[in-house]
Amino acid sequence: MKNAVVQIHHILRRISRRDAIFLIALVYFAAAASWSLMGLYSRNDDLGFDIEFSLQEENEILGTNVGKVRHLLEEIDLVFDSKEELRNAWETLKALPPVERAARLRGIQVRTLMRKLPPNERLNRFGREVDPYNDEDLSCVHTPMDDPTKSECYQLLSPAIQSKQAWFFAGDSQMGKIFGEIQFPYQITTSRAPQDKRCGFLSYAGLPAAKHHERKFPSFFQGPSKYGREHDGCSDVKSVGARFIESALPNKTNHFMEIMTVDHASDTAQQTPYTSSTQETAALHFANQLQFRGMTFNDSVCIMNTGLHDQKLCVGKSHEHCLIIYHRNVVTYLNLMHNVCGAMVWISTTPVRDPGNPEYPQSNAMSQDMNMAAKEIMKRFKNGFFLDTWAVGMKSEFVDNAHFTRPYYVGIAELFASLM
Repeated sequence: MKNAVVQIHHILRRISRRDAIFLIALVYFAAAASWSLMGLYSRNDDLGFDIEFSLQEENEILGTNVGKVRHLLEEIDLVFDSKEELRNAWETLKALPPVERAARLRGIQVRTLMRKLPPNERLNRFGREVDPYNDEDLSCVHTPMDDPTKSECYQLLSPAIQSKQAWFFAGDSQMGKIFGEIQFPYQITTSRAPQDKRCGFLSYAGLPAAKHHERKFPSFFQGPSKYGREHDGCSDVKSVGARFIESALPNKTNHFMEIMTVDHASDTAQQTPYTSSTQETAALHFANQLQFRGMTFNDSVCIMNTGLHDQKLCVGKSHEHCLIIYHRNVVTYLNLMHNVCGAMVWISTTPVRDPGNPEYPQSNAMSQDMNMAAKEIMKRFKNGFFLDTWAVGMKSEFVDNAHFTRPYYVGIAELFASLM
């Protein structure tokens, strides 16, 4: 924290008082937008808080103070070679998600997907936007078939994600079971997993853990809801952890798939010095994986779900209140992942066997409403897909209140394997 303050002070000394006030306000509102209870961004500004420049401010930024702004942008690692690129770089800074913008203004050196990209590609990458009026329904009903390439979902997904090099899976034990059934269609050269599935992710990912006194304690609308709340760096789910499988052969295209535990739409289990939620850490880790292999978000697809564990946060709250919290958390989560995922596929939350059993917090009515909310949210994103598995789940055999026998997971795994 001290180093961050010194860095900010060092930058502010080199710019005018007016710019200093502007930057302080920018950091304040960026942080507020990132951590506030009202974490849902408006439909006209899905990627962060908007800043309007007056004509006088625009001229000042790009005119008399061009040297000072140039130095500032160099400090936060935005590169440009002309005044037009300078203007684009400034617009780029405004468009960053709050957590990334705040991190850059604090001078934190976060390894990201963009670090080694040429300037133009980096600007294009940073400038990726959500179309708030997209409203394209990219959803399908999953139907297991002997030949998954003939299914409705294969036909929908194939044009956007066929043969993507990087596949990232994030979810709870349901996602873990799907991942475990996938027959990776390439020769495996690397396979690794953390020794401690529940608490070993940050070490596995090569990321430093936030110190205990620096950690953000989960609010009432965030996980973890059980084990992870009492143990730093641990998830509620103990059966998933993480696993990385790669095919990296000489003179061959590199392919990999990876899974990590993300069991709530918003939780504080995996925190680093520069991320304070599992969702931010997931985006950072996946960006690092792409960068290390010379890939960009165009090479990646993310398969995600949360829902069953989110309902543990609903105890004592109304149905409507719980749904509002879930909606806000999913929007924030997808805004983060949109920055590293060329395509996103949200798998629907599954039904449970005993929806009226007071021993369990989940209900099928809540799960269906959560699925409707997630489906609507996915419409905002280009290449944002919704895979509806509800009907298959209702017909599947349960082994406990939430999990099924193997055929349910195998059918979905075969669909993804055919797309790899």
